[in-house]
Amino acid sequence: MTRALRTLEFCGLPLLTGGMDEVADWIARRAESPSSPTTIAAHLNVFNYYLLQKRGDAIGAVRQHYQCLFDGIGMKLGALVAGHGLLPDLNGTDLFLPVMRRIAETGSPVFFLGATPSVLTLAIEQVRRRFPGVRIAGSHDGYFTEADWPRVAATVRGSRARLLLVSMGSSMQTGFLVRHRDDFGVSLVWNVGGLFDFVSGAKPRAPRWMRGARLEWLYRLAREPRRMWIRTCVAVPWFYYRVLRDSFFDRHTPHASAFQRPGTES
Repeated sequence: MTRALRTLEFCGLPLLTGGMDEVADWIARRAESPSSPTTIAAHLNVFNYYLLQKRGDAIGAVRQHYQCLFDGIGMKLGALVAGHGLLPDLNGTDLFLPVMRRIAETGSPVFFLGATPSVLTLAIEQVRRRFPGVRIAGSHDGYFTEADWPRVAATVRGSRARLLLVSMGSSMQTGFLVRHRDDFGVSLVWNVGGLFDFVSGAKPRAPRWMRGARLEWLYRLAREPRRMWIRTCVAVPWFYYRVLRDSFFDRHTPHASAFQRPGTES
């Protein structure tokens, strides 16, 4: 399994994949270098893709404005079934650590946006403790209305941050971030979903052996069945039905599949 940085066309989107160190280097370089327009990076997993497909033209908006990161065991197995081979995937919580190490070295200032005020404070405290070299330019919780969007964007710009970390639920925020991407004054927006909950310790991660066996989804399902059952029992079967249908049964139909390898379309 190669870990070099590469872009994979899958699910109708160009997805960045590679080893943790390679992608962490990419994020740190993007944060350090001026970017116009601002790059918005976000993780695409099976559940995010499920939500996007339920929102009409959202896939087109994400393709236009986002750099998506190939994330999760579900996507990994789906790509394998579709004939893309066994690819490295990117868990945001695991990726956060090598990214922070590199940001501490480069000195790029970071703005933290999202979560509740208490979780946000704890997350920043943990980062300061583990990575004292990280320059934290500012922070704002994730509880604000659309009317507050310009004010929040101006606060980020005023901090002179180069990297904006956004932890506001789904990593596919196609409203606030897209509308204000040029107002933040940052080189890179990294949309990390619910990361601050895990960094702060508000939500525990699965034991290391479960993470190594790629069973963290099972741990989270057991802890939060009401929240996780749609992700696991609805989104996953829906996703694999589409992968199997498009990869094996619809190869010779006139439409272009979002899952087939390049060159397999009719």
